[in-house]
Amino acid sequence: MLHPDWRRKLDSVALVLKAHGRDSDYVFKVFESDQARLAIHARFVVLVPDTALKLLTSSELQAVVAHEIGHEYVWEEYDQAKKRNDWSRLRELELFCDGVAILTLVRIDVSPSALIDALRMMEASDRINGISWVRNSHPSTFDRARFASELTKRLVIGTRTP
Repeated sequence: MLHPDWRRKLDSVALVLKAHGRDSDYVFKVFESDQARLAIHARFVVLVPDTALKLLTSSELQAVVAHEIGHEYVWEEYDQAKKRNDWSRLRELELFCDGVAILTLVRIDVSPSALIDALRMMEASDRINGISWVRNSHPSTFDRARFASELTKRLVIGTRTP
């Protein structure tokens, strides 16, 4: 049985799924792990470590799930880049998924900063637990924050009325 706070956080993800028209397309599997990072498996299973549920706010969990949904849009391309060990392309695709997350957060009226806040929290937690975040396939959190900031600025500028 899930802790009530965890259930509330998982329930909050329904807004993200609805924003993508995917209300019932994903299965969420909560499991015990010292690692905080979420992942998507087989295009429909979102793997959620208990550490992430303890650590993240509802908004941060929504942001990370929105990022994982972003992988759905580039699934084949990501898989091919992975097989080629094309680290540069994988990092680009990760930023694309960050972009999907940011656009989703704006759409559901959640601050886009929730994504970078979540990444920083998960990275710090993993570091404390002896789990490395240095991966060739992902941009640094610094680069991701810079990308998120630039995209968010462009979205705000694009929505202003003269």
